[in-house]
Amino acid sequence: MGEAGANLKLDRKDLKRINRQTIFQYIRSREHQVVSCMQISKDTKISLPTVLKHVDYFEQLNILKGIGAQEVSGAGRKPMLLEFVPDAFFTIGASFDGKYLECACVNLNYEVVHSQRVILNGSMDDLLSQAIPAQLERFIAEFAIPRKKIIGMGLALPTSVDTNQYRTTTPSPLLGWDVDYDLKTPLDQLSHQFGCPVFIENDVNAAAIGEFKERQLTAEDDLVYITLGTGIGSGIVLNGHVRRGKQFAAGEIANLVFGDVFSQMGAPAEAMLTPQHLLTQFQYNVYDAHGQDQRTRIRVADYIARHLAVIIMNMESVLNVNYFVLGGFVIEQLKPEVLEFLLEYLAGCGFDHLNITPGNSPFASSKGVGSLASDRALDSIFTRDDCD
Repeated sequence: MGEAGANLKLDRKDLKRINRQTIFQYIRSREHQVVSCMQISKDTKISLPTVLKHVDYFEQLNILKGIGAQEVSGAGRKPMLLEFVPDAFFTIGASFDGKYLECACVNLNYEVVHSQRVILNGSMDDLLSQAIPAQLERFIAEFAIPRKKIIGMGLALPTSVDTNQYRTTTPSPLLGWDVDYDLKTPLDQLSHQFGCPVFIENDVNAAAIGEFKERQLTAEDDLVYITLGTGIGSGIVLNGHVRRGKQFAAGEIANLVFGDVFSQMGAPAEAMLTPQHLLTQFQYNVYDAHGQDQRTRIRVADYIARHLAVIIMNMESVLNVNYFVLGGFVIEQLKPEVLEFLLEYLAGCGFDHLNITPGNSPFASSKGVGSLASDRALDSIFTRDDCD
């Protein structure tokens, strides 16, 4: 085939992908996800014959189903209505934080239809090769998720990861990796075992996407997710896309410094906001706060809020985003007090316009990485040959 013929074939393939994606997104974004081909053609400006062809393709995949004729006044043929089927396909999101494996089954509407959290112990090598695959098998079996409907998996880990080369970019003490780790082999094994592509993501980035999807935000929106737990970190979503950075380390706010670092009078955020530091400075155990002194609780919440306020003001000054979402077990444990103090500090500094909320999704990280896997897997559906 000559160059012109190859370019024509490529252009047709790209056009097919764009049209399918446009039709898919249009139907999914409708309030009740019910529409006719005539309406799709009118609103998307895609010709009716092309719409009919791609709708037929989606019907063969069971992503769309006919639900009868639309009631309209006057004579003539009544348009047939089509309904989006979000459970036509699923992705599985799995997020490991060093102790718990969080699993979520995510449908095409980014809804978590099944979820589970279990404790896993062992070396990371053993977990990746044995325990995590075994737990995913149990999760799928327990909730009777049809394997033929699983089009992708996502795995989130508490480390900076190169999502293109499938490897960590920094040492990961929490996972027991002192050097960069190549994840391609275990991910390939997972892909072979479950018969679908497997994608990797940092757990905080995944949680940011999970909260973004939970709020049904769009490509017009931004969101910063800040987590405070064993450590502190953030995930940044700009115009609907995760900002990973050149070294896949965007959002590493643990390295932000309070005070004068050059005179050795400063300290990074992670050193000042860890559970160990709170225990040392306030004798407050965030892992077991039952029965602890209420005055101490207030002092700890105020301390956390003052430092978070500085972080948020600095991030807002650089990024100018719509939403800040707070998560992590430290925030969850002190949520009312931290939020009250935080909003007071921000208002006092002229940042009272910010939308700051606690996390909405109890499985934000697994939901987020499952949603990312869904987007990636749908690309192959939009580009593959028509069904027979």
